[in-house]
Amino acid sequence: MLYVTGSLIMCTHYEGYFNKKDKTELKSYLTENMNKKIYTDHFTKYGVDLIRNYEDIDNSVRIDGREFNWAVVSKGDWILINPKHIEELELQKFTFPDFSILRNKSFKKIKSFGDFHIYEKLN
Repeated sequence: MLYVTGSLIMCTHYEGYFNKKDKTELKSYLTENMNKKIYTDHFTKYGVDLIRNYEDIDNSVRIDGREFNWAVVSKGDWILINPKHIEELELQKFTFPDFSILRNKSFKKIKSFGDFHIYEKLN
């Protein structure tokens, strides 16, 4: 019984480490907003497409390259970023635009789920 209890404690500990609660809430939020176009990194795009059951993969777009054209993001579209993902991908030699644009008045942070942040294009 001690082993089973120890395993249960370890599982509970790792749920906190991997932030299962925030990921579950993010998944629910994305499921509730299937119609939203989401711009994100290629790693997170796979998760978004999976959550949406690959029903409309054109409704999620990869942000890549320093020359990403922010003008393609339309009013009401979302930017979903996880700075930790971006940092890891940059270590792997992927490039991204300057995300500080998300702090200007054209975007508004609408939700956060742990390290995941959703910004909406306002105009």
